[in-house]
Amino acid sequence: MASEARKGLVARWIERRFGGYRHPVNSPDPELPAALESPKRVAVIGAGLAGLGAAAKLAERGFGVVLFERNHYLGGKLGAWKTTFPDGSEEAMNHGFHAFFRHYYNLSEFLSQLGIDRNLTEVGDYMILGVDGQRYSFAGAAATPLLNLISLGRLGLYSFREVTGRKTRTKLEALLRYDRDKTYAEWDSVSFAEFAEQAELPDSLALVFNTFSRAFFSDAEKMSMAELMKSFHYYYLSNDNGLLYDHLDDDFEPTLLTPLREYLERHGVDIRLETEVGAISANSASTEGASFTVDDEPFDYLLIASDVVGTRSIFAASPELAAAAPETAAKIDALFPGQRYSVWRLWLDIDFDRGEVPSFVITERDRYLDAISWVEGVESSAAEWVAERRKAGKRGCVLELHCYAVPEELSGGRIDAETEEVIREGFLVELRNLFPELADAPVIHDELYVRRDFPAFHVGTHAQRPGIGTDHPRLFLAGDWVDLPFPAMLMEAAYTSGLMAANAMMSAEGLREEPVWSVPKRGILA
Repeated sequence: MASEARKGLVARWIERRFGGYRHPVNSPDPELPAALESPKRVAVIGAGLAGLGAAAKLAERGFGVVLFERNHYLGGKLGAWKTTFPDGSEEAMNHGFHAFFRHYYNLSEFLSQLGIDRNLTEVGDYMILGVDGQRYSFAGAAATPLLNLISLGRLGLYSFREVTGRKTRTKLEALLRYDRDKTYAEWDSVSFAEFAEQAELPDSLALVFNTFSRAFFSDAEKMSMAELMKSFHYYYLSNDNGLLYDHLDDDFEPTLLTPLREYLERHGVDIRLETEVGAISANSASTEGASFTVDDEPFDYLLIASDVVGTRSIFAASPELAAAAPETAAKIDALFPGQRYSVWRLWLDIDFDRGEVPSFVITERDRYLDAISWVEGVESSAAEWVAERRKAGKRGCVLELHCYAVPEELSGGRIDAETEEVIREGFLVELRNLFPELADAPVIHDELYVRRDFPAFHVGTHAQRPGIGTDHPRLFLAGDWVDLPFPAMLMEAAYTSGLMAANAMMSAEGLREEPVWSVPKRGILA
């Protein structure tokens, strides 16, 4: 963040107008005790960021936490595993590149507490590659809200003449007027595709908005414009960090998951991997004794921190749970995942100099290719693989291709071998347009997956999105799909929801809450 001394008068005025860029959400009472005097048991279902964060904070305060995870690894969408080459050797594989933005205030505090922040390194630039070869860089843009918009025009992303027309100007002003209640009331029924047509957005700005839209696993005609306005407010119009971000400097396992596991185990968390939870029994709020039974074990509190698909399955298999929290069950039943997404990692027999292109770059997609990562520029284990090959007189490059919204018409929405092969072919066609030598390079090994478990932020769905609390006082929800009372997205939304669920349990037991932070809740013109 720029120091106060280096900020100009306008930048300081904007910061004051916002009341600063880091706002407290709660006011923890220092007079309240920090830890339980008598133990309480909590079942946390799902070991993604939401569940991991909640488990850590509850265990710190003396709760007995059992963490259930159906996969053989921790991390959820930050999970990591090994992939086996044809020669029997193994290399690191994970869920795909993740950006840690610097206004992820709550997640950043947690990573710093565990010492994980030392594994973060700056990406260098937020860049979009157009299909025509045009490169759109945000590295030279001002970081202060409003001033960053002006500087993008000066950098050539758009011309001021293009955005001063009445239709375009009026629509774009709505981004600066973000207000949770008003924005959702006016814009949740409008898709980004409709907004872009009505606003007559210039092509370059439409491209930027499209990349934001697909980052939430949705095509333009499905994406709620209210959700996109919240996204733009959160990432670009409510903090002075700009769009530059950090990434882990190696595979998720050594840099993130191992430190997390060790921390949880030191605090007594019972981690149960490869454990898929079946039916959950629930007592009414007025019943004495345990509130929930999970895998024949009694628990005082229950936190469901699985993804949308897993949460729906849990409620569908647990009629007692649904009966104990009928309003929540109805909202869960209305949830559905976003479009399928895919990550394809390739170990290639080629040396490639990407020049000034950063190690992760967003692309103007035709049908499949949304982003490219040169993994050896991000993960030291991949860099070591490349270095070992070159030492042996061979060539090497590790590439990762991302599709955030697989076209719905492909294979009727199925996930099967035929679908995977079409996605591979589509990736290569679009990669060849940008970097033909990479598309034609010999493949030493590859691993592709297709999944459908991210939440859908589609038109008209916000009103039915559940919050952290439920109609059972000891049942809580957490995840990137949960509705928060302030702007947060992706990893920050996931971790913060778990933190707030933990706070709710602490509060119920008369304990001091953990501090929670947010960017400004409203736009500068709201």
